[in-house]
Amino acid sequence: MRRKSPESDSYRTGAQQLQAPHTVILCSFPTTSRIAPDRRSPRQQKPMPAGCRTAAMELVNLPTELLMYVAEALDRDRDINAFCRVNRRFYHLAVAYLYRHNATASQAGTSAILWAAKHENVSTAERALRAGVDVNVPQGPAGVLPLVEATRFGNARMVRLLLEKGGAAANVLHGKAGTVLHTAAVRWDMATATALLEHGANVDERRLDTGETPLHAAINSGAIMTGGATEMLRLLLDHGADFAATNFADATPLHCAASCGNITALGILFDYGAGAILSSPRTHDETPLHAAIRARQEEAARVLIQLGADVEATDAFGSTVFDHALSYACPSVLKMLLEKGVNVGSQDPGPNEVLVRAAWGRNAAVVKVLIDHGGGSIDVSVGAKAMSMAIVGGNAEVLQALIDAGADIHTQGEWKGRLVLHHAAMTGQAHVVGVLLRNGADVNARDGTNRTALHWAVDWPEVVEVLLAHGADATIVSDDGQTPVDRARSSSRGLQAYEMLLSSRAAVGG
Repeated sequence: MRRKSPESDSYRTGAQQLQAPHTVILCSFPTTSRIAPDRRSPRQQKPMPAGCRTAAMELVNLPTELLMYVAEALDRDRDINAFCRVNRRFYHLAVAYLYRHNATASQAGTSAILWAAKHENVSTAERALRAGVDVNVPQGPAGVLPLVEATRFGNARMVRLLLEKGGAAANVLHGKAGTVLHTAAVRWDMATATALLEHGANVDERRLDTGETPLHAAINSGAIMTGGATEMLRLLLDHGADFAATNFADATPLHCAASCGNITALGILFDYGAGAILSSPRTHDETPLHAAIRARQEEAARVLIQLGADVEATDAFGSTVFDHALSYACPSVLKMLLEKGVNVGSQDPGPNEVLVRAAWGRNAAVVKVLIDHGGGSIDVSVGAKAMSMAIVGGNAEVLQALIDAGADIHTQGEWKGRLVLHHAAMTGQAHVVGVLLRNGADVNARDGTNRTALHWAVDWPEVVEVLLAHGADATIVSDDGQTPVDRARSSSRGLQAYEMLLSSRAAVGG
């Protein structure tokens, strides 16, 4: 007997009878985001309500054409998915329509291709592609491209599938983060990067926010590079990555490697010819060697010097490499530069003034390097200036290094004959005062106005305590007729020191 077409009166009547009540029943079936039949065991499946079981039994007995009519009357993916999950027959009947609907529907719901890209489900992705999904159209509520999603989750198989079978554009932007190749480069994802480059990804595309190329991104992703990272750099360079390309800060990949101390990257870049730009100013008109020192990457700086960097190069402000090493306190670099006989600095009249700058910089190792280079001794006047800088900076270690090199703690300064002990006392540096006293400073030495360190320390109880412990005399009268007790009594901050002086043996004696 010939089967009637779905357009016949009896079929149309049956469909009309099913539309309202059974659509509601179908929508009440349990659903998930996965597009697949329910393969759970009967024990794992939740029992269906009695009304739904009856409706399902009625649907199972309907002809295929009418079942398709029912499925195509559903306008939401979740409803079609629920229909597919009734049983195997329904699944095989409507699953193709489900994928077609998901691929072409304008609703911002769950995207099968996006889910597959995230979870690396190749079979689901292939079904979606056969259903006609456009992988170059943003998917899902967030409007994400499948290729971006696959790259973000490191699913290289999905990336290649989308490129080869889906026709995905390989150079798509991932927001301000750059292209998908930037993402792969940062993650050192060789398989994904290889697939992208083979399908036309621009190896020198810039990020929208920083101007970095994928080569910049790969280098900046870590100072310590594993095997995968070195392979990534070589992959990008093998595909023509420009090692002279600059970001929005005018930094080349060589500057980036120097700044983050990436020794491995420096070696690879030199293997590919980056030595040609080694002394070319880029970042703020500074060389990679300047950049390494500014970031205090001493090992990177030493490697650059060994590779032939110009040690006499200056930046846009006239600062030499030596100036940078001194300002940013890089003792090992300073030592190497001094051994090479470089100019000690474009901004100082001579090596003695360099020592004063170093003392102000509060780095004892730098001071020791300069002292050792000068033969282990220093000029008296320079020593006094350097000690004053160390005292102002509160650096006892620098002060001790200067004293060990011969700086005279008994030399009177040009301003009213004050000694370094007086400077230390008036600035409240108790630990520095202790260093001077332990090295033989006279605790009762007077300046040009006959004031002692105790006169100058009345605002600093900690200093007063140290001086008294070393035998300071609180009865000495200065040219203005005051003892330390008098000065403490008249000082707005000297109350505690005043009480200490009164209770001391020296004060009682006075």
